[in-house]
Amino acid sequence: MNVLYQNRDIFARDISEIEIYKYFELELKPRSWDIKSYTRQYKLPEFEAEEAHKQILEMKEQGLVTENEDCAYNSPVFMVGKKITRSYGLRFKEN
Repeated sequence: MNVLYQNRDIFARDISEIEIYKYFELELKPRSWDIKSYTRQYKLPEFEAEEAHKQILEMKEQGLVTENEDCAYNSPVFMVGKKITRSYGLRFKEN
């Protein structure tokens, strides 16, 4: 626990606390350029879909994600309920 406390400045409690490190940009490369990687989005209840949309917009405002018209590559999302705060956190499925 002491290690976590000493490094508490690197953990974000919500999206607004996430910052961009200006000296590094992650370059994601698909396994193969000729193989598309579209995965169908999970069906979300309306209140979860609204919360997911809100969190994605917050990430876009923070500059963490950008909008893209090409949907050949995507990552479905699902919501995970947090027991303590009774809120929902956005999770991305990794292939």
